[in-house]
This record gives sequence, structure tokens and C-alpha cells, in this order.
Amino acid sequence: KNKTQDVIVKNLHLVVDAEGLTKPITYRFFMKSGDNTGRISGEGEVLLQNPAALELSALGINSMLKIENWEMKDVLSVAAARMPIPKGRGRLNADLAFDGSSDEKLQIKGNLSSNRLTLWGGPFKKKDTPRIKNIAIDLKAAQKPNGLSLDQISVESSLGSVSAKGFFDKQGDNRLALKADLNLAELSKQIPDTLKLRKSTKVTKGNLAVDAKLT
Repeated sequence: KNKTQDVIVKNLHLVVDAEGLTKPITYRFFMKSGDNTGRISGEGEVLLQNPAALELSALGINSMLKIENWEMKDVLSVAAARMPIPKGRGRLNADLAFDGSSDEKLQIKGNLSSNRLTLWGGPFKKKDTPRIKNIAIDLKAAQKPNGLSLDQISVESSLGSVSAKGFFDKQGDNRLALKADLNLAELSKQIPDTLKLRKSTKVTKGNLAVDAKLT
């Protein structure tokens, strides 16, 4: 039997304007998801910082990216195959800005949100499939030659709030400062097996405050 293949992206439109290697290359693009409900668009400019050597690793970047109602299932499945994170499904909205140099410091700022996200696998026990409502993420980070600097990330959701900052070094010298205020009653409902709660245990009220530094 012939297997049908899912269409992830369609109607890709890309416009590039280049007047020479010493001037910024401007671009804009637009695409739809396979189910016609999601959209990704972006625009910006890229400048070769060493055009004589055609070094693509040294680029000046000033770009914007917008994601509207994009289903995350396929993206999370691919990521989960490479990293110890859960799979899931949900619609993503995002506005992101990229500014700087690819070989020195590329700043990343923006926000991401999802009205409803369902997760499974990864760190969660088999029966746990948490459903998280109204997720809002604010992000400020910078990609540097020696790693990723997480200047600030804050997450608000139905499970509580989390904020973090730190640095992830390419050599493995990672540092992370984490603060969280979590709704214990909601967590106990969503991931009881992961928390190793007895079936007779019921949590009706309470918050868990976390203030940790990880290295």
C-alpha cells in the first residue's frame, strides 16, 4: 500500500534583493502550514562582513520572524529525537528579532505563546500527559562564539511561573540561575506518576517556590 505523507509546509514565497557583495542582502518570505491554519513570515537583511573571502560564517544580521498558529507536533517530535525533552502538540505564536553578528554576538529578543499545549514522553512518566494553558514566554538571549547567553527568560502558565538566566558554554561549562513559583495542586493533577504520588494522595492547595543555581 502507498503511504500518504504529511505536508508540513506549503506555499513558500521567498523574495531576495541583492545589489552586490558589499551591500546588505534584503529578503522576505512567507509560508503556510500543511493544514492551512499556520503561517510563518519574516524579513530582514544580511551583510557579508568579509565579502572578499566570502565567509558565510561572518554575517551581519538584522531580521524579524513572526509565527502564527503553527502546530508544534512535528517540531517537538524531531527535537525529542535529539534531546531529552517531551513530545507534544499545540499551536505556537511568536514574534522574534535577531540583531548582530553571527561570528561575534547575535542578540535574540521576543515572545512566544500558546493557548493550550499537551506534552508526553521525555521526563514524564508514561501515563502523564500534562495539558498547559495560556503559556507566555519572554526571551532575551545572545548567541556568542563560545556559547549561548540566556540573559532572561520568563514563563507564565497555568502551572505557575518560571524565570531563568545563565550561560551554556560549548565546552560544557554551563551555569543557570532558576526561580519558580509552581501550583502544587495543578501539578499533582497533571503529573502524579512523575511526582510519584500515591493514588490516595490529594493536593488541594499550595505553591512550590524554587530558587536554585545549577552548574
